[in-house]
Parts: sequence; structure tokens; C-alpha cells
Amino acid sequence: MSKNDTITRRHHYVPKGYLKGFAKYEEFADDRIKIHAKPLNKTDKEFTASVADVALKYDYNTLKSPALFKRVDEAENQLQAVENTAIPIIRRIENGDANLDHDQRETLSWYLALQATRVPRVRAAHEEFLDILENMRGRIKQPQDIQKVVDSFGSLNYPDFNAYEVWQSLNNPQDSLRNNLRLQHLENTFLSAQRELPFIQIRQWKFVYFDNATLITSDSPISTYPPKGAVTKETSTIGGVSGLLFPVARTVALSIGDYPRVNSLMSQHDVNKNLKVVKENMDGKHDRVIKGSAAIARHYNAMTAHFAYKYLYCHPDDANFDAAELKNSFTL
Repeated sequence: MSKNDTITRRHHYVPKGYLKGFAKYEEFADDRIKIHAKPLNKTDKEFTASVADVALKYDYNTLKSPALFKRVDEAENQLQAVENTAIPIIRRIENGDANLDHDQRETLSWYLALQATRVPRVRAAHEEFLDILENMRGRIKQPQDIQKVVDSFGSLNYPDFNAYEVWQSLNNPQDSLRNNLRLQHLENTFLSAQRELPFIQIRQWKFVYFDNATLITSDSPISTYPPKGAVTKETSTIGGVSGLLFPVARTVALSIGDYPRVNSLMSQHDVNKNLKVVKENMDGKHDRVIKGSAAIARHYNAMTAHFAYKYLYCHPDDANFDAAELKNSFTL
């Protein structure tokens, strides 16, 4: 792209279209779609604002290096394309139709995988990693030294990290380490999501609708149930956890269960049986729709609060709760 082309500066790490499912529509207001933001830190102020003005960072996904300028908006454009196909499916589920076919499940799974890899906690880990590399700059003698840092950094998931490229940046004063790493971070946002995608598709989905209770969401709207075994860097990814929770809208949640595992100790009969279930799960044959209770809604909201980074988001009429208390009330 040329330098005269328009560049998107306002980047939403939780999409506006999704947040509308928790918002209030005010007929005569200038900015009609309002959502309430409640901070987990009691010293911060809660507020009501347009969905366009929350979960927002300027230049969050912008590539600033002149050498990469033609790609500066590429990540944001790709994310927007995913949102444009997934949000109509979310609205459809919100309106009571959760009968999704294989392609619709795949579209929503891709949206969920990308949402999980682009939240503030992931970006904060990336910035912390940058600070560590900057502090180690004089002690890094070879690319392997950088790779060791990546491998030992528990909260960083860069499946295709290029240690040699970063090492070159560290040794060339004309290269910008932060711009270089921003490109790698954005590339790995998509690569990580791509690797997590099938581990969302192959699970059974349960759509839980609420008549007499309402749900909240957050700046990190995908929560995870812990793995059945030891918690490691590998098992803490979507592929390793035993389940996920995604508040679809104010009145419906998507609860995603575990998936059948296959290992070398299983009989061929059991392997074939589990693979059959996986295929059926991907086609949505085991998806269910159930009615949720007030107790389930409370559990889901507490889980959402527990996994939030800094803010909870809710309908302005649902804002009468203590965010920190809700977060601390979560139990498995």
C-alpha cells in the first residue's frame, strides 16, 4: 500500500460487533449502542460508553517499520475479514438458532481461536519479552540464546519464532527490535490461532440459553477449564485444556467440552471409535441446546471475571455487581 492510503488506527482487541450482544440500544441518543465497563481494580473508575470506545488501543496491530510499510494494515484487515464472517453467526445464535453446519462451526472456531491469541494478556507477555531481550542485549551472543529465552518464557506462544532474524536486529543498530518483534508477534497471532483451530472444532459444543439471568463478557472473553493432567506450557494452550467458555451474548453462552484423545496404547477399535466421534463433532452432530439456570449464569460470569485482564463488559442494566468480588468467587 502507498503512504497516502488510509490506515486503520483504532484497533479493537474485542470486536465491536461481538460487544453489541451485551449492549443497550438507546433510541434517541447520538451514540446509541452503549456498554458498561467495570474494572477489576477498584481504584479505576467504571463507565458507560459506546461499544466503539472500549477494548480499544491505537495502533495495536500497526506495523511501523518503513521497510514493512506496504504491510502496515495487513493484520487488522485480516482480523476484520474474520469478524465480518463470524459476527452474523454470533447474531444468529443470539437470536435462538444454534444449528450450525460444518462450515459455520469452522468460521466461528477460527474467530474464537484468533480472539484467544489477541487479548491484552498475550500482548502484555509480548511486551515483557521485549523488555527481557533489551536487558539481555549485551549478553546475547548467538540466535540460540534468544531461542532459549522464548522456550523458557511460559506465557509466550510463538510456534514459528525466528530467532536468527531477531538476533540480526539486536546486532544492527539501524534495525528496530520492537518493530521486528511486532511483525513476528502479529504473524504468530495468526499461526498460533491456526494451530488451535482444530482443537475447538473437534469438541462437543453446548449452547446454554438463559431466560431469567444475564451474562457478562470481558476484555478476554474466552475462558478455559484446566487440563486433566499437569499444567505445562503445552497443556495450557487450547489444545491442552479440558474445556472452554465463551459468552456469545447477554442471554446465551457457548460451553465447549473436552475431545476424544487418541494414543498408541489404545486398540484400533477404540482409535476408530474416537476418530468417528471427532468427525461427528466437527459436523456439529453432538452439539446441544439447553436452558441455563441462574446458578449456571453466576458460575459463567464468575469464570469470565476470573479470566478477564482488566475490564468486564456488560449491559448497563446489569451493572449492579462488584467486579472484584465476582472474580474472587470463581471455583471449578
